[in-house]
Amino acid sequence: MANYEELYNRLKKNQKKRKPFLKQLEIEAYRLYDRDIPAYPYVIDRYQDYFFVYEKGKKDIDRQLIFQHQKDVATAIEELFGVEQEKIIFKKREEKSGKQQYDKLTTFHSRNSGKEIIVKEGGAKFILKPFDYLDVGLFLDHRPIRAKIKKIAQGKKLLNLFSYTSSVSVHAALGGAQTISVDKSKKYLEWSKQNFAINDIDLSNHQFVAADTFEFLDMCLDKFDIIFIDPPTFSNEKKKQLLFEVEKDHEMLIAKSMDLLRPEGILIFSTNKRTFKLSEKLKEILWWSEITKKTIPFDFDDKKIHYCFQFQHKE
Repeated sequence: MANYEELYNRLKKNQKKRKPFLKQLEIEAYRLYDRDIPAYPYVIDRYQDYFFVYEKGKKDIDRQLIFQHQKDVATAIEELFGVEQEKIIFKKREEKSGKQQYDKLTTFHSRNSGKEIIVKEGGAKFILKPFDYLDVGLFLDHRPIRAKIKKIAQGKKLLNLFSYTSSVSVHAALGGAQTISVDKSKKYLEWSKQNFAINDIDLSNHQFVAADTFEFLDMCLDKFDIIFIDPPTFSNEKKKQLLFEVEKDHEMLIAKSMDLLRPEGILIFSTNKRTFKLSEKLKEILWWSEITKKTIPFDFDDKKIHYCFQFQHKE
């Protein structure tokens, strides 16, 4: 049976382990804890001085025990980091399909609705909206992918599909690339433009396209040096009754995208589907390598948080 002291010591140990990397990589948003102790089934993410605690336990656990454990978590964070209780926020994360995780929260911390936090990451800044959305605007597990793309971006042209808040595009732009960010949601593209603005990026070399990804791929006449794809596991378009499932449709998605990739270009594909299997046909027709181990951040003990692959044309 775990106790408060064990939890406190684990959080302290985790923070000590992460501290050198946080300074070296200029990181203000990171994962502090991920169900390290089974009796405390929480994920704790830190954004500057705010701590967001996601409940990941089974539904049939005694609510009184959950209440005590939440109290332990809040007290440990407060004592370790010297933050006020109001900066320790509990959220309940449920498994959802596709982009439902981006839905606006209507009943959670309404008094802070609209409040934004700006965090730094590797020379970039991002606007987060943690009080209004379950996913706050920045996927922490993609941090190494963003750094990789920034490093190779100079003089390149990037296509970012399913771009969400376009954090990959921001890093690419800061690295010297031209970018096109594509997402169905105009709301997230406006958020993307705000991210560009706070990084003082001139938008003259960057485009934001509100479109269905497959329709964009069919219409686009440009060619790209780098293509990044992070599709939802599942999504649908109610108006057109379109259905996307990453396991079933990634082969077509990648094949169509490769048509827009220059001969020496690279395509990076990432998915959070834990049971994902790459198409055997793609393995045959493209140069490919799995780069997952290189793209899992130092602060993630969950080595299946995503799968990541790199593709190139065969000569």
